[in-house]
Amino acid sequence: MNGPVRKELDTHRGVSRIEHRPGLAQVHVSLPKEQLEAERVRVLEAIASADISLNFIKLTPAGISFLIQANMAETVSILLRGNAFQAEVIGERSVVIAHAPNMRDEPGLIARIVRATISTGADVDQVGDMHDRVLLVVPSDRASEIAELLERKLIGDQI
Repeated sequence: MNGPVRKELDTHRGVSRIEHRPGLAQVHVSLPKEQLEAERVRVLEAIASADISLNFIKLTPAGISFLIQANMAETVSILLRGNAFQAEVIGERSVVIAHAPNMRDEPGLIARIVRATISTGADVDQVGDMHDRVLLVVPSDRASEIAELLERKLIGDQI
């Protein structure tokens, strides 16, 4: 007995879309090495108790970093200081996102995205990836320029 015929959909290769999301601030919290894990949890609990959403959470060798909505920067700064955390809040950040279906099946694509971004001379605070996108945390005043460059160089590219 034969089942239904399955057709594989052709998926666009390379970068299919670039977007950027402004209105963010980046938070870096430095923690004592001897209590690193427990203090990371304490930071997350303090933020959660204030009902503040986090994005792009990264465990660093010296603490934890994450993104918040820019309008929460002062609140988060006060909250962290009030809980005796040493934190730096850097405003005016955006995330530039390069969408590419099956990104991890395309060797060198992430490197091309990062290389193009770095070629602008802009600071890149963090890079993250998912199966279908690369996310770059950059200063907001450079995000449009980076997004336009990536679009020019990568949209429609075939690997």
